[in-house]
Amino acid sequence: MDLKSENYNPAVDTLRHISQVSSSWRNLALNSSPLWGCVLNLTRLEGSKKWLDEVVKRSKKSWLYIKAVPKGEVRDIRYNRTDRIWDLDLKPALEFGPIEEPREWCSLFSRSSNLRSLKVDSMIWVSDLFPVLCPHLELLELSDDSRSAVHIQRKDSLLLPGPPISLPGLKKIKIKSHWPYTVDGVMMALQRIAPAASCLLYLHCRVGRFPGEMNFIADSMPLVIPKYLCCARETLASMESPFARIVITTSCVDFTFSSGRLLPEKVDDGIFRFALDGADHAQLLN
Repeated sequence: MDLKSENYNPAVDTLRHISQVSSSWRNLALNSSPLWGCVLNLTRLEGSKKWLDEVVKRSKKSWLYIKAVPKGEVRDIRYNRTDRIWDLDLKPALEFGPIEEPREWCSLFSRSSNLRSLKVDSMIWVSDLFPVLCPHLELLELSDDSRSAVHIQRKDSLLLPGPPISLPGLKKIKIKSHWPYTVDGVMMALQRIAPAASCLLYLHCRVGRFPGEMNFIADSMPLVIPKYLCCARETLASMESPFARIVITTSCVDFTFSSGRLLPEKVDDGIFRFALDGADHAQLLN
């Protein structure tokens, strides 16, 4: 469901049409339970609970790949079969809905699960979304939207030192945040996460020029940057025509390592980046 065509030609519709071609094709489709587990586009299916239930039924005990752009009330939480969800790609609505909605989504990420891939692009602060009980997680992508923000107080505050967050299978972390107030939590989470030895980090966050925050960031950087550079060293060493860019000014810090002269603003896959952009009080209000 990563194809761009998923937005206008959902895979679940294609699979349904295939099952209606003939009796033999139908038998083949119905006996291919993993395929039904891969087409759970809840945005497409939420209009018909009966059809959604049927698709889940046809997936049997297969892993579930879920894609959703939920709006308003939390209609999709009933399908939080976390023991079977392999891939979760969410873009919760940017509009301010009932506060219970973001709370429900955050509670999902704090449950024990078998997730391998988690992508969330939402109005919720990225520091509130870090999964802590997903030992099999391989890909983590979190981003928030500059137009709105909702802060959900975590029960396990990332601002306080705590035990390591064991994610031994985590091979890629990608974080983009527009809200300076989230950086403390993000930096603390990156310190606590124990990822795979080959984990690649892509971090681009906005920071405010508040004394307390700047002091925390200054103390955190020596703990975060060397740690993830060490994780990425094999990947960086294998790059063809490696390119490095290091920018340190009074308003930003940017460490970028890529293959060739790829602009990190345009290409953010397969490169290491640690970037913090400063924002003054006036910018935060715009």
